[in-house]
Amino acid sequence: MKNQIILFLLLIISFNSISAQNEKYHEIEYKKIAEGIDSPIPDLQIVCFNKFFNKDYLPKEFNEKYNLTDKKLFKKKMLVEIFHSDQEGVGLDKIEIVNIKEGRKSIQIQYNLINANKDNDNEQLSPFIILQIPKSKKDIKFIRDGADLGQTKKTYVD
Repeated sequence: MKNQIILFLLLIISFNSISAQNEKYHEIEYKKIAEGIDSPIPDLQIVCFNKFFNKDYLPKEFNEKYNLTDKKLFKKKMLVEIFHSDQEGVGLDKIEIVNIKEGRKSIQIQYNLINANKDNDNEQLSPFIILQIPKSKKDIKFIRDGADLGQTKKTYVD
């Protein structure tokens, strides 16, 4: 009996991992709200349901410059904010969205860090991008330069 229970549990675990791998994704629409090279935060991927993360964590000047206090940004939508700092000094100055896909259980945001302008390679830049997508409580998975950064459940701001 004990062996049957263990076998049953292993089958359930195997089925769940196979079904998670086979999840079908479709692209979702997004709107670019802001992007630049003056990120005030070193490295962070965040999902915001309302303006309070921005209000508490971003400088007032940054919020005003990019109009991040507008309540309309969060009406049936949420913001995905990706901040990076070129600590290695390799000229990374742009975050390029590859795609945003939604599955039954999660949303994948795939992006690349690129050197779009060779003229500013000697400067310490901090690229960022802020996107607006439909509001969702699904797990968000960030994939940077092809590497899965994992789930970001803890980044939700309610």
